[in-house]
Amino acid sequence: MRSSLNGQETLFAALPIVLVLVTLVGAILFFSQNSFDLRSRANKEVPTPTVVQKVIPTITSSPARTTPQYVCSGLYQPVCGNNNQTYHDTCEAQLAGILVAYQGECKKTVTTPSPSPLPQTP
Repeated sequence: MRSSLNGQETLFAALPIVLVLVTLVGAILFFSQNSFDLRSRANKEVPTPTVVQKVIPTITSSPARTTPQYVCSGLYQPVCGNNNQTYHDTCEAQLAGILVAYQGECKKTVTTPSPSPLPQTP
């Protein structure tokens, strides 16, 4: 038993397939163009975050004061100044006008008293 379709029946049978193919090709073209835009945005350089400086100038309301006040962070990172005094951090030492000798607390130098001369007997 062989069934054959006439021209109109063949068109009706093929029409849904053609519509699906046209829709798929259109979707592929549309989404490939948009995904290219997304990829190009993703490849742009992202700026690296900047480190916030510890010394922050603040504006005072006093008209007599012309120099800004500085506020140091509260993070304890001790440094030893060139005057052998420990400062809270580099900012504190700089505000005091002291150069930093090295990171960390100053090493305590133990001084031993020199022996006094023995009394001489006559």
